[in-house]
Amino acid sequence: MINFIFKLIILIFFLTISSVNSNEDISQVNKLYQNQILDHEAYIDTLNSFNVNTESKDFKNLFDLFLNNSISFETFDQGIINIYKKSKTTDNKYFIKKFSLDDCKGNSLICSEFKKVRNSESFLEEEIKIPISELSCKTLKNYLIDDVSNSNYENDFSTRFVGDYIKFDGSNGFIYEAKFQIYLEQHGRHVLLSLFVNGNLGDESENCKNFKFNKAIFMFGGMVLAEMKIKQI
Repeated sequence: MINFIFKLIILIFFLTISSVNSNEDISQVNKLYQNQILDHEAYIDTLNSFNVNTESKDFKNLFDLFLNNSISFETFDQGIINIYKKSKTTDNKYFIKKFSLDDCKGNSLICSEFKKVRNSESFLEEEIKIPISELSCKTLKNYLIDDVSNSNYENDFSTRFVGDYIKFDGSNGFIYEAKFQIYLEQHGRHVLLSLFVNGNLGDESENCKNFKFNKAIFMFGGMVLAEMKIKQI
């Protein structure tokens, strides 16, 4: 608990400081990680607070080289700063919204299985990223359709992805459903569960900039077993 509080204080500190030079702030974060003041989780969270894309291929390749001692700390530090500059420039040209599933409440078995697969990037987080010059409700709708077509959930013995689809109504609302087979050890068999996510594309007059997800629920046989919050990150 003390460890967690300390990491939280460090993260809040970097979120609230008002230095004129973000490059120096990021260098400080990198040094704290090198000196083992920040652990991996707190380090990644802090970089994310600076809008450094820690899921990008560039970051992962750079990070692996550093962990393998293939590059010096100075090279690694400058590389992180370059990724930050690149993302800052790119983000100004894009409409970006990020969401994640969080805080499962309800059936304990369902929520425990949810936690097992939540490390899958496609399952845990959803990023909407469209060039501002191309942003429209139609573009956003096509983006979601393409995203569903390219779904790639992780499977293991207890949880298997079956399929998914997305359906739109006449008022820009939508429902996404993903089906999973979950293994019930006490019964020695799989059962079919559905994950439903509903949301709204937004207002045509605003080019759907107010797009949002509403909530996510797990259902079985018409019964709601668990509900998850959807937070914008």
